[in-house]
Amino acid sequence: MLAEAEMWWEQSQADYAKAKRVKELDQWYLVAFLIQKASEKALKPVHVEVERQLPDRTHSLVKLAKSVRVPEDLLSTLRRLNADYVSTRYPDVDGVTPKEAYDKSMIAERMQYVEEVIGWAQTRISSNSNEE
Repeated sequence: MLAEAEMWWEQSQADYAKAKRVKELDQWYLVAFLIQKASEKALKPVHVEVERQLPDRTHSLVKLAKSVRVPEDLLSTLRRLNADYVSTRYPDVDGVTPKEAYDKSMIAERMQYVEEVIGWAQTRISSNSNEE
């Protein structure tokens, strides 16, 4: 794995691990934010490995997903996570504070999503490395 890709991958894994720890504290909005970040940082090393260049500076999971040609079902998952980048941080986005906007069942769903994203990214990185 290229050094730049490895840095993104390691941070993705750190964000995912932190999301699991924060989940134990019932801080749902923080977990959602960390899941969005872990997903973003899992897609960026795929871009680096496949395209051999850094991705555009973006937090859009949809834009990143399209740049690495994720399957349509995963793109749908990423669309669901995409809004969490903003709605977990700003109380004026959804008309309620972020701490009120998320609950345990929403996070259970998002944990499945991030695991799908990380699993796909890991497979894609591995298959790309094997092609070289």
